[in-house]
Amino acid sequence: FGGVPMHWMNDWPTPFPILVDSAKGATITDIDGNRLDDFCLGDTGSMFGHSPPPIARAIRRQAGRGLTYMLPSED
Repeated sequence: FGGVPMHWMNDWPTPFPILVDSAKGATITDIDGNRLDDFCLGDTGSMFGHSPPPIARAIRRQAGRGLTYMLPSED
């Protein structure tokens, strides 16, 4: 794969793979502190942005009850 986790990343116009440190809204910060605009949000589960507060709160709340049941719940 040429040092990247997905073969399509080899087509990116960067000399090295981007390694993410954090993401908030539509901005990704890489491990070198570079801030990048993320124009691919629609390709992922982040179509509302990275770490939007209401979603982060809902995940924290649910994580306290369990994340993977493999059975239905009332939610």
